[in-house]
Amino acid sequence: MDKKKILLLGGAGYLGQWIFDGLLMSHKYKVDIIDKKYYGNDLFSSLYFVGSDVRTDLQKIDINQYDSIINVAAIVGDGASKINPKIAEDTELIPLQYLKDNYKGFLIWTSSCSVYGDSGGSDILTESSNTNPLSPYAEIKLKGEQILKDRPNTLILRLGTLYGYSLSNRQRFDLVVNKFAIDCMSKKEITVFNGGQYRPLLFVSDAAKAIVKAIDNSDLRTKFSIYNLCEGNYTIDEIADIFHKTFKY
Repeated sequence: MDKKKILLLGGAGYLGQWIFDGLLMSHKYKVDIIDKKYYGNDLFSSLYFVGSDVRTDLQKIDINQYDSIINVAAIVGDGASKINPKIAEDTELIPLQYLKDNYKGFLIWTSSCSVYGDSGGSDILTESSNTNPLSPYAEIKLKGEQILKDRPNTLILRLGTLYGYSLSNRQRFDLVVNKFAIDCMSKKEITVFNGGQYRPLLFVSDAAKAIVKAIDNSDLRTKFSIYNLCEGNYTIDEIADIFHKTFKY
């Protein structure tokens, strides 16, 4: 049986490498990647790469040869987005607009739960809750959602705050759980700021598994849909307490 062809944008990144691994391990897909490899990545053979810049290289290939396109390419997080806001916005929005205008197949794109802003943690947020982006990163994600909102066969996943180990040298220590873990191991202590803030956490490999499973979901493939994707909502203090009880520092 012929393998389905998948194009993975941002496939060498923190989340992308988990998605790539899941796709290959299923033995059902042939995967191509577009990624700049900002941080280097020895996990991949150059044979998988069909481009490096999602802003310009989609136009150089036949995107409609792919059964599905998964787009996780982004300048991720508030701090990184503020360094060069235009690059951060273009990296997200240029490929989304091009895909909307030119691609016929199933598109999966990752947005963020940060589009909701600060709810105070008192209410359970659903996909129909009001959005209130409070950072440039969240604003970019909401703009991306607006580009795709009337495109059929599109799945948008609003991801929680990722955590977990990397499959290569692209480890994320700007994420609260990962930061606490490295501090516990290296300094035997953690420092808590804004402990009352909530984080909707999501293990990085679970995010990847959900994305891979979505490819063959016949219901998702035929409509536009948005889903929140997280495993639980915790305050920073609650996360710190889990580490305190686990590491007993």
